[in-house]
Amino acid sequence: MVGLVDEALARQNLSRNVVMSVPNFLIVPFILANTNFIATLPAHLVKTFVEVWQLYAWTLPFQMAGFSVDLLWHSKNNREAGHVWLRHLITQQCQN
Repeated sequence: MVGLVDEALARQNLSRNVVMSVPNFLIVPFILANTNFIATLPAHLVKTFVEVWQLYAWTLPFQMAGFSVDLLWHSKNNREAGHVWLRHLITQQCQN
């Protein structure tokens, strides 16, 4: 498995030993609280995780390219008011 961090490391002739990959970032603090693992995460999540989970954080010593996030939903929910509201809220928050 190769991701953005691996690509940034490879540009410096470095690599890492990945021991676990998770389907989403929200499970990471549970894992870190119960192992000796470290993780690379988007900065906006790190701030919250540090405050809530008593974790330590350092800025990566190299630049990382950003990534995009897409919303995906079934067409049957296209006009449902609550769904429209949630999509709008998510879009607003991601632009901040």
